[in-house]
Amino acid sequence: MSGALVPSNKRAVSTDPDGAGALVKRQRTNGELAMAPNEIRRTSDLQAPIMLLSGHAGEVFSLKFSPDGKTIATGSHDKHLFLWNTYGDCENFMAMKGHKNAVLELHWTSDGERIISASPDKSVRAWDAATGLQVKKMAEHDMFVNTCCPLRRGPPLLVSGSDDGTAKVWDMRVKRSVQTLPETYQVCAVAFADAGDQVYTGGIDNSVKVWDLRKEQVVLTLSGHSDTITGMAVSPNGSHLLTNSMDNTLREWDMRPYAAENRCTKALPCFDELRLLHVFRSSNYEHE
Repeated sequence: MSGALVPSNKRAVSTDPDGAGALVKRQRTNGELAMAPNEIRRTSDLQAPIMLLSGHAGEVFSLKFSPDGKTIATGSHDKHLFLWNTYGDCENFMAMKGHKNAVLELHWTSDGERIISASPDKSVRAWDAATGLQVKKMAEHDMFVNTCCPLRRGPPLLVSGSDDGTAKVWDMRVKRSVQTLPETYQVCAVAFADAGDQVYTGGIDNSVKVWDLRKEQVVLTLSGHSDTITGMAVSPNGSHLLTNSMDNTLREWDMRPYAAENRCTKALPCFDELRLLHVFRSSNYEHE
């Protein structure tokens, strides 16, 4: 279960106008790769431009970087969560086992100490990222759990969404769920608003619903997608929501309180032959 290194092409195209298209080899000095005079300098600390992480025995459904960027967590159809080093040879150094079905989605908590996972085994589970041990099992859903998302700031809350047509809010400090949000159809994607007072849900009805947790009711419905919403992610500053759908589009929504009536600010097409399941926003992205 070790990460396999994809050999990098140790050559770069020369920028010399007299030798356009010529290949410039890197030279090794004392075991280190030295830059050729005309080689484009790399800005990444990865060992190669592309690294292949191999070890799962089934399709990989979810991947997330730890808050410090040093570790990658993956969840797979093989029912396991793997942890990998981001740098070096990207070794797989830990496997978390306990789910009875595929791992459909996972998230790190903001402190990097826990990983939250959702599975069709009808459970949401929390794992200790340092030891790999399961620290909490949440199993109140009646059908497949498709999605989960922890609150980024504040108390240790998380939300899950299921084929049973509910989203549930959990407090890691208590045994059972603290709120159940009933929907008409399956819930395929969830996210927490940064303030912790709202939950966003999406599913096979093609719309995003904004739930007010104090009122326990939908206060806003966002329409625009023409097929099932399978993933969503809140921007780092909490002002915008990114969603992806089986209609092969990504949409960005302005979630600020006094935004314009048409809250969809961007609609981006995806590749026709691909079906995106989840979206992930860079931690250094801020909406302008």
